[in-house]
Amino acid sequence: EIRWCGCRGHHEYRSAGYQKSNFSFPEIPDHPPQQQTVPHLSVYDEVLLGRKPHISWAVRPIDREVVSRALVDLELEQFSERFCDELSGGERQKVFIARALAQEPHILILDEPTSGLDPSGAVLFREIIEEERKKGTTVFLTTHNMLDADLLCDRVAFLAEGSIAALDTPESLKE
Repeated sequence: EIRWCGCRGHHEYRSAGYQKSNFSFPEIPDHPPQQQTVPHLSVYDEVLLGRKPHISWAVRPIDREVVSRALVDLELEQFSERFCDELSGGERQKVFIARALAQEPHILILDEPTSGLDPSGAVLFREIIEEERKKGTTVFLTTHNMLDADLLCDRVAFLAEGSIAALDTPESLKE
């Protein structure tokens, strides 16, 4: 029996085509979406913090260009002057993803990236991750959303009691 967040047969698990297997997960209690401390910074400045590894003494035009592109890609340009602590949870999640993308990383590690996003935000996120993968970025993500795992991952690992219980392609795990 497989349980996600304490629920048997989570609808996204089923909708992604996964079948029951001979491994099980301990019951995980429901938990609220992850919360980060939200600084009283503008959206622009928060995303600009993603450029910190690239900035020495002053912000360069390339840094502003990368930040502007991340804001446009995540449809945040209209929020650029608003403060992060005034945004909804889904809007803040998009800001944090934009900040990560502004770093132009070779490896992108995301924890529950679609948590708090509305359906259109989740679709936008998936499109952005596909673009990052096409650029050659390695993407690791943790998720309870089996649809995200199915659509975005080349390989999926199921964890049980701190160990990998299954590791394979999404297609193989569905069999």
